[in-house]
Amino acid sequence: MERLQRLYRTSLFQVALVGCIGFANPGLYNTITGIGGAGSVNPTVTANGNVALYSCGMVSSLFIAPVVYKYIGHYSMFIGGLTYPLYMGSLWAYKHIESAAFVIAAGAILGIGAQLFWICQGSIMTSYPLEAEKGTAIAVFWVIFNLGSFLGGIISFGINFNTTETSVTDSTYIAFLILMIVGTCISLIVIPREKMIRSDGSHVALAKEKNISLKQLMVDVLDGLKLAARTPKMLALIPMFYSSNFFYSYQFDNVNAALFNVRTRGLNNALYWAAQMLGSLLLSLLLDNKRIGRRKRTLIAVVSVFILFNIVWIGGLISQLQYGIYNAKLPADQLMDITSGPHYGGELVLYIFFGLMDSAWQTLIYYLIGSLSNDPAKLSLYTGIFKLVQNGGAVSGWRIDATHVPYLNFLIACWVLVFISFPGMFWVAWTTEDVTGYTEEIQEAKDHDHIETEKVGMKQEESA
Repeated sequence: MERLQRLYRTSLFQVALVGCIGFANPGLYNTITGIGGAGSVNPTVTANGNVALYSCGMVSSLFIAPVVYKYIGHYSMFIGGLTYPLYMGSLWAYKHIESAAFVIAAGAILGIGAQLFWICQGSIMTSYPLEAEKGTAIAVFWVIFNLGSFLGGIISFGINFNTTETSVTDSTYIAFLILMIVGTCISLIVIPREKMIRSDGSHVALAKEKNISLKQLMVDVLDGLKLAARTPKMLALIPMFYSSNFFYSYQFDNVNAALFNVRTRGLNNALYWAAQMLGSLLLSLLLDNKRIGRRKRTLIAVVSVFILFNIVWIGGLISQLQYGIYNAKLPADQLMDITSGPHYGGELVLYIFFGLMDSAWQTLIYYLIGSLSNDPAKLSLYTGIFKLVQNGGAVSGWRIDATHVPYLNFLIACWVLVFISFPGMFWVAWTTEDVTGYTEEIQEAKDHDHIETEKVGMKQEESA
């Protein structure tokens, strides 16, 4: 029993638990979104719902970071988790009552709830493990998280296998809603960071926490923005952050929903997320390879991901030009099916590689953020900045989708962002250190507090 308790308190086990929450909540959200139009016959409504989601997420991400770290901690995943079944319920309701307002309102609420999950998740994943285990921890989370999207796609494929409708069945929405509720409950057994034990027996070092108030919250937000502005590496990664969710709406609505029928979209979606598991796992093997120096392996990862992503976008361009420059959406009776032969096979391979490269891109972002510090407070803040910029990119992408910008223009925008991101990510990799000295960061914070205390004491003596 004692061994089980010790295992339960280890960093990788806690990361795996967070992965299980990701499996059921954002994982299944990704499944229904990845089907294209969230399984709806009206993708414009769900695109606008996603605009509301990411807009609220963008605004709330900075305020949520200090709240998560100083006030609600790991319970933020439970509070945020409750918003996922609400959003799924709104999609189910839309199929019957066509209330666009409900979908958009639920999307806005989910935008805030998702930040509660992702900022807490990012802090746990990047600060709990040892430096030599960060790549593995990211892969563990990413595999379990995407397993939810994969199995969700398989469930959707099975449930909708014999349907002739253009939207998914009620059973799909109900199954996902129940699983989301279960996933939210799992978050209640994640332990607080001070009780976690690393593989070498150490605990997470914690800086002195302050009492939170509305005034202090605003101060923390401003301090966070100042810290990010004074951190050149964070500024260098902004294009990479922005691009990381920008291309989803192109891949989901302009490719999957535009070219395939419902059951085939479910299978495509499952394999897309399965490829994400593989991409994260393969990259983690490189990022945690102790036979290569940290700086060298980070550089290899950055250059490899950049080259491979460009190859995939070349394939996307070739596919796009086959179907049209302005609108590739096929008529309902011409949508591709799993029985469409080699033509479908080629498009499926491309879609799988979209998923593979997305996970590599996301994994690399978290690894680069994790290389900047081991301080949970700083990493919560850095993750908040990342989610702020990422949500901005997602808002842009979904708004482009909702306004029916020519498909080719959208593809080119996605591709150009990869090129814009490369200089910053390469520089961060080039300047990566083998060890991130968080002990020194803690000491500096304590010294600063000590100096401030001395100043206050001197002022009190002078006034006396």
